[in-house]
Amino acid sequence: TLIKGFLIDDLHEVCWGRKDLLAEAKELQPMRDFVLPPSDPIAPYFSGILKEKFGFGSAYLVFKNGEPAAAFKANTRNRVIEVTDFEGREDAWRIVKEFAWEHQMPLTSEVRIGGRRLSSS
Repeated sequence: TLIKGFLIDDLHEVCWGRKDLLAEAKELQPMRDFVLPPSDPIAPYFSGILKEKFGFGSAYLVFKNGEPAAAFKANTRNRVIEVTDFEGREDAWRIVKEFAWEHQMPLTSEVRIGGRRLSSS
């Protein structure tokens, strides 16, 4: 099993590591929620989950508590994230908004879940 996170002390870059090797580590902090973009080199390893769970061939994958919670399609033109399709849990939308904020890109959307329009602000 692969995990992604800040795994090396004093290195401010996200790294990938094998979970079984981390069992030897002194203490493992809980994984924070994150979005895996389709451009990430590890994204192809999640193509089965994207297709089976969310019906997408290629998309942004949203992780909550280390588990895939949602996926979305988006255009990223002119430093704006425009979400065009969203599948998954509504509580994962907060993670999408945090992802946009972390990348300093405004978020726009006309996506609806359960008849409710998801707010992009």
